[in-house]
Amino acid sequence: ISEERLEVLESACALHTVEQTSTNPTIGACWDADRLDLWRLDVEPDPALLSTEAASGLIERAEEMQQESFTWDGLEFWFAMKFSSTEVRDLYIGERREEPEEEEAIG
Repeated sequence: ISEERLEVLESACALHTVEQTSTNPTIGACWDADRLDLWRLDVEPDPALLSTEAASGLIERAEEMQQESFTWDGLEFWFAMKFSSTEVRDLYIGERREEPEEEEAIG
């Protein structure tokens, strides 16, 4: 990772509790991920504090996900199916053939 990218990540980590949004895609995605995970503390994320359009549409799903257990392969599969282009999904399915086998759950 370049020095410049590392500085961006350091900023995202250092400022993640500041109640603001960011137009920087890396900082915005980091903050949004952190805020969507507030459900673990029984705190509903404030849509006004989400930096990306994608995160705004995931508030309810993030709450649901707090009740589920996932494996790393299961998360990879879910994100590939949810957010990839049709072309990428078809390639992923062709490589995987089926949903991953069960393994130790995360969280």
